[in-house]
Amino acid sequence: MVETPADVSPHATAHEETDVNVRALKTFLICLVVSLSVTALLVYWQYRRAEALALANDPPPSPRADERTTLTGPGLQINELGDGAEFRRGQEAELNSLAWVSKEEKLVRIPVSQAMEHVAKHGLPKWPAPPAQPAPGANP
Repeated sequence: MVETPADVSPHATAHEETDVNVRALKTFLICLVVSLSVTALLVYWQYRRAEALALANDPPPSPRADERTTLTGPGLQINELGDGAEFRRGQEAELNSLAWVSKEEKLVRIPVSQAMEHVAKHGLPKWPAPPAQPAPGANP
């Protein structure tokens, strides 16, 4: 059991008068803010100085720089989801439309659903047999 002195009442509030040195705390906080501000200004100044040096050391532009043409090939993809959705819409439209693939060969593209119904009703067409290939090792 912990013994308490007889002259201390349980309802008395006891605290130290000198817990924190407020003046030292204020001095520390002021020094901290000043040093952080000075550091930020130095970093900003160094960045601007390095940027100016880099610009000064850049090579001059090519005299033929104006003659450059834009590339017609694939470039960076900016909107992957939108491009994918647009591609998918184009594929769906092509799969669900009627169109001539080749009029000379009488080859037509029909919607997938119609093609499936046609195959279900009439079966697969009879394809011509592939040309005979010579046996391996035979002289051509």
